[in-house]
Amino acid sequence: MRLNTLGAITYELPAAEMAASAAGASLSMRITDPRVYTTIIWAMTLGIIPPLFLVPLFIKKIQSGVVKVGAKDKRWGEIFMTALFLGMISAFLGMIFSRIGEGITGWIPVFVMLCSAVIMAVLGIIYKKGKIAWLENYALPLSMLSAMALSIPITMAIG
Repeated sequence: MRLNTLGAITYELPAAEMAASAAGASLSMRITDPRVYTTIIWAMTLGIIPPLFLVPLFIKKIQSGVVKVGAKDKRWGEIFMTALFLGMISAFLGMIFSRIGEGITGWIPVFVMLCSAVIMAVLGIIYKKGKIAWLENYALPLSMLSAMALSIPITMAIG
């Protein structure tokens, strides 16, 4: 419900997970308690409001700082952006692998992640070998959407 209005999975999933945990629930199970659901929605809503004001005020300064790093030494600019990306991915990997202790259903995110990686690799090979230029821009969204679609049969098979 919230993702179609404002926000992104990179923020909303951790916020929802923390709010559910604070309310004594888990996102790996169905949320039926209206208080838990309301807590999750409020946490996601109130947490996304500050960036609505902070980003427009400070985006020029942030962008100029990133551009300066890349302008001085292109190699350091690439390292900086790669480090930011890997930090974000590491945070999600921690969330994915922390669920393994929940039994066999805790492996569902791992299998979905692996499916996404395999699909991305296949699309990368098709892009490079087939020289299909437009696929470069669509490989990531296609792999994500495909993995989301595959999460349904994976969940049905496992949990």
